[in-house]
Amino acid sequence: MNLRTELERGRPGNFVSSWIVPLPVGEPAAEDRLGAICRTTLALKQGRAELAIDTLFGISELLPQRVLSLAVRAAPRSANLLVTNVPGPQFPLYQLGARLLGIYPLAPCLPGSGLAIALFSYDGKLCWGLNADPAKVPDLAELAGEIDAAYRELATLAQRSTP
Repeated sequence: MNLRTELERGRPGNFVSSWIVPLPVGEPAAEDRLGAICRTTLALKQGRAELAIDTLFGISELLPQRVLSLAVRAAPRSANLLVTNVPGPQFPLYQLGARLLGIYPLAPCLPGSGLAIALFSYDGKLCWGLNADPAKVPDLAELAGEIDAAYRELATLAQRSTP
């Protein structure tokens, strides 16, 4: 979740927080999946859910390392997937005259998680990076194909919705 205000736009550094969002993976229709995610994220934005995460991070900086370590181990796992996106430049970049074709990110798999998905927008493209624990996600190539198909389905839906 980007916390940067309009006044902070263009300043260096990250101003981000986290949300835990239930994904409607059992919903077969792309329009219904998108609607469910939009309703959930809108409710999170209106409730300022990121403030709770920021508060926890702030408190964690004050706790002794031993207490923090015990608390992290005792906390129930609420997520097994990390998804992050970074907006990049929407113009081509060059090095020594060669045009950069894409920027493919890599997010770390957190302890106990099975999958991390990172997205980076660049020059009108969306570049995806998938990182998985092979014991938990042995069919990563198949998953990548399914993500591509779902993305194309959403793109088609967006084109139909655009006047």
